[in-house]
Amino acid sequence: MPIIDFLCSAFIVFAIYLACSCLWHERKARVPPVPVLPHVKRRAIKLALQHTDADGFYNITDLGCGWGGVLLSLAQTYKNAHITGYEISPWPYRFARLRTLFKRQRIKIKRQDFFDADITEQDIVYCYLHPETIKDLRPKFQTLKQGALIISCSFPIPDWTPMAQDELTAPVKLPIFIYKIGTEK
Repeated sequence: MPIIDFLCSAFIVFAIYLACSCLWHERKARVPPVPVLPHVKRRAIKLALQHTDADGFYNITDLGCGWGGVLLSLAQTYKNAHITGYEISPWPYRFARLRTLFKRQRIKIKRQDFFDADITEQDIVYCYLHPETIKDLRPKFQTLKQGALIISCSFPIPDWTPMAQDELTAPVKLPIFIYKIGTEK
């Protein structure tokens, strides 16, 4: 077998393993794989900046940080923030760790189910999660300190009133919600 055929076969097998591994962990975590598009990320952070200071000292968490793109954007925007990402799927976790290699003093990524994470001291929580997952997170959100912000892309927190809302319309309609603990009902 020529070396090129072997390398192609090995690549295909690895790609299939990678895809299956990601899907299995995302199913286990009850979070379907949904990438954050750059314009959605920018709009969500822009909306958050209307209620925060880019130079503030914040503790920020990304629940289900995936491949790390939102973590890097948050670190670029909030220069003094300490940012923590939670990701249970091993390959996105490893890739996010690699992407944030030179920002380890400000960005921590934990391979942990965010339902088991202590987020009580966070100032900003970012999530782009399935509606059922958002609903299940309500009790955890209520443990956040007064004044903490929750940024939720696409799906609202059921029975809570957002303090701010924006909507992207291209290419699809996508709302962004911001909630402030203490004013959520």
